[in-house]
Amino acid sequence: MSETKTPKSIQRSVLILDHDPKVMNRLICLIDGHAYAATWLYLLVIEKEVAPEGEEKTSTAPTTKRKLSLVIIDENGKFYCDDPDVNFPPLSSLRIETHFKDMPPKHKLWSPEGVKRYAAGSRPDAVDVFRRIVDIITTFIDFDHSLADQQTMAELIACYILATWFLDAFTAIGFLWPNGQRGSGKTQLLVLITELAYLGQLILAGGSFASLRDMADLGATLGFDDAENLSGTHQVDPDKRALLLAGNRKGNTVPVKEPAGKRGWQTRYVNTFCARMFSAIKIPDPVLASRTITIPLLRTTNYKKANADPLDYVLWPHGKQPLLDDLWALGLTHIKELQNLEREINQVARLSGRNLEPWRAILAVALWLEKQGMKGIWQRLDELSYRYCFEFLPDLQSADLTLIVLRAVMECASNAVSAGSASEEMVFITTEQITQVAKSIVEDEEIAIAPFSKAKVGSIMRSLRFESKRPKGSEGRGWIISLKDMDGLSMAYGINVSSLLDSDGTTGTNGTNGAHQVISFDDLIAQWEATGPDNTKPCFACGKVAWRERPPEQGGKLYCSVCHPNEVGYEREGIFFLPQN
Repeated sequence: MSETKTPKSIQRSVLILDHDPKVMNRLICLIDGHAYAATWLYLLVIEKEVAPEGEEKTSTAPTTKRKLSLVIIDENGKFYCDDPDVNFPPLSSLRIETHFKDMPPKHKLWSPEGVKRYAAGSRPDAVDVFRRIVDIITTFIDFDHSLADQQTMAELIACYILATWFLDAFTAIGFLWPNGQRGSGKTQLLVLITELAYLGQLILAGGSFASLRDMADLGATLGFDDAENLSGTHQVDPDKRALLLAGNRKGNTVPVKEPAGKRGWQTRYVNTFCARMFSAIKIPDPVLASRTITIPLLRTTNYKKANADPLDYVLWPHGKQPLLDDLWALGLTHIKELQNLEREINQVARLSGRNLEPWRAILAVALWLEKQGMKGIWQRLDELSYRYCFEFLPDLQSADLTLIVLRAVMECASNAVSAGSASEEMVFITTEQITQVAKSIVEDEEIAIAPFSKAKVGSIMRSLRFESKRPKGSEGRGWIISLKDMDGLSMAYGINVSSLLDSDGTTGTNGTNGAHQVISFDDLIAQWEATGPDNTKPCFACGKVAWRERPPEQGGKLYCSVCHPNEVGYEREGIFFLPQN
């Protein structure tokens, strides 16, 4: 008689977790202050029978099984894998979930040789890796008549490439826009960057929205070649443009609808924060330009560079795969340091606010390299960033009507100071006056811009939050302009500094009967080198009058205590900065 078995009962408990599980959706990322990298490796699993103790061993041959598995490597070189056939610790021991929809191209991943070197304790030298990148860029790209000299431009691009490997450490990253006529090397530069950047992908402007969102979700570096249509709001898919514009800040997402089987459709929020580059003959429109560093290029007269193909790896002065492996290792090893340095950039960089955003990641890498022993890199790129915003960018954005109106306001305010009509550092300017000066600027500088009216100028003035007034006896509606605020606006919008407050009330330059003098950045530096800043005038950077004097043994010159509250550092070109170390 068979015995009836009683079914086992299952006791189940449910707990509500206090926190969501940590998710890894980038191949190099920071989670709870720890760095992790992910790659897919082919693993050879060898199985053989083991006889129990005391029994005779059999001669059964071992079985082998090769499989492609997702492996997570922590900053110490320890491996984790959820494959049941692999005896690495599972991801559950890290309390991490992985959300990777697809495996990126294998040649973009960390190679098995590189992973094994890292696990064995090998760490690349940051300065050596940086110099190799600069060598490769210099081999293929000619930056003659660009933003700076060849070496500085190659360093700028190399810092941007390194920044893509530390992406999770930053809160914002700028876009690059190689710009020039046909044959200027725009595509060459784009190809070279995508070959060295984190998960770099060269994409035609017609690439599908679905493919772009999945690559952006992984944080891939996207290079759009011949991106002419992206510089106009009416020629591009609005979904694609929203994806492009939303990706310069950490935490930005785009909601998309995806099929969910029998459930119909579901909403997925795609992480859009990633590095992007655009090559085009046209310059970016004002919205893209505010997030972009434009790299002007000309056709090279160097036939070796003109004929060299970046995809011909034989021409590279350094091996590609060893360099990529070192970049993976640098990203995993130093990403935590870069997160701290980005905060330091806010204190030491010459730029601020919106002007600083496209440069913040590049400058953080430059400061990190300076601390690693690459002397002078911080000073060169900090100087370049400032000159870009206040010398090159205004010319690039000359057709931006908002900038034209601001320039017109400054000129009108300058004329009011020269005529002695300013009262208590305030002037009244009519909309008609601003409109006429703006039209003169457009005509004199031959700026290609659509015709605009007084109503359009008034709309821009309201958007800039100027106070609208119509005093008794005035010829029309106008605006109350604070002369003290004008220097702050010039800084915020990248307009060359003007000495609106330099009036002696009598004659001569800037006097009642004299001509107002607009001081260029170079002239301002020369003036400060000779005499130091005028302690009765606002700081050109913050618009505040808060000067302090340095000790005599440090030169006795003035510095702004608002811009540099912890100033104990050094002087460069008459402007004071915090120490780098």
